[in-house]
Amino acid sequence: AAALQIPRLAGGYGSTLLFVGCAALLTAVRLRPDPSTFAPADSASGSTAAVPLATLLARPRVLAAVVALVIGQVVMVAVMGVTSVHLKDHGYSADGIGTVISGHVLGMYAPSPLTGWLVDKLGRLPIVVAGCIISVCGCVLAAASHPSNHMVMIVALFVLGVGWNGTFVAGSTLTTDAVTVPEVSTGGCTIYAIYAKKQNTATDAYFKVNDHATTAGGSNGANVKITIPLLVGNDEVAMIF
Repeated sequence: AAALQIPRLAGGYGSTLLFVGCAALLTAVRLRPDPSTFAPADSASGSTAAVPLATLLARPRVLAAVVALVIGQVVMVAVMGVTSVHLKDHGYSADGIGTVISGHVLGMYAPSPLTGWLVDKLGRLPIVVAGCIISVCGCVLAAASHPSNHMVMIVALFVLGVGWNGTFVAGSTLTTDAVTVPEVSTGGCTIYAIYAKKQNTATDAYFKVNDHATTAGGSNGANVKITIPLLVGNDEVAMIF
């Protein structure tokens, strides 16, 4: 970044672009056979009519999947988003913050094979509940620990990531169980659109907090209320932290 005379932190975005681009290229060129060839033979004969959201949410397993995905994502982003601001306010360098967030990302994705096995072995809902409990434990540990304890902060964010992994893997599996193959391209997309909306609202709140902290500076920068709009039916309500 320094050699290109761009902001130092922009280097991370450049490396991300490089690796994501390589992954996209490898997927396009080397992913053989085409995954669509594994679709059930009767999928093409199914109805492709759009499935109303109300119809999908009337299915208990779909509703449970949506709740699991939304809770897991909002809790995770709400804590992860302010962590860098919190740690920077307590004197952490970019390297120190990076190790904490790296531990968090490791917890988000590394347990996936084990989580998938547990989902099949113990069931979807037990893993959703376990993921929620683990997320709460990570939140409590992060809140109760002094930021100067670097290792505890890494563990706390790692635990939070593991909790998110449980709710995401189990919630996604619940969705695939409850939505048929023809519905995946219609109603199934609606389910993930709801999930993406919640992710975006939580992320938007994260950037607002970072903006405020950067502008105000000092410890008061992070002491702001986060308002996250949530869509309930046709009405919009707000969660205030």
